[in-house]
Amino acid sequence: MSRTDASGNIKKYAVNMRGLNDPKNTMPEQALRGGDSVFIPRADQFFILGEVQKPAMYKLEANMTVEQAISVAGGITAKGSERRVEIKRNGKNGADIAIKAKPGDLVQPGDVIRVKESIF
Repeated sequence: MSRTDASGNIKKYAVNMRGLNDPKNTMPEQALRGGDSVFIPRADQFFILGEVQKPAMYKLEANMTVEQAISVAGGITAKGSERRVEIKRNGKNGADIAIKAKPGDLVQPGDVIRVKESIF
C-alpha cells in the first residue's frame, strides 16, 4: 500500500491481508484511508495439459504437488498414464528443461505439466 504523508512524500507499507480483520492487529498504518493506493500482485500460476479432464491454467497453491495439480485439473483421463508425467520449467540460464515428474514433486510458478498418453 502507498500513502502520501503530510509533507507530500509517498510512503510504502507492506500489508498482511490475513491480519487486516484481526482485532489484535497492532499496525494502525494498515487501516485503509481515502487516497491510499493498493497493489495486489497476480497469483502464481501453472499450466496442465495432455491427458487430464480439464487442461488449463490454474492458480498455484502453496506447497502444491504434481498429484494435487492433476487433481485440480479433474484427474487423468482413461487414455492417460500417471507414470508418464513431465514438467517443463525454466532453467537457471533461461532455457526450458524437461523433468520426469513424480507425484510428490512440488509445482513451481510457471510450470507446464504434461500428462502423456499411456503406451498400452
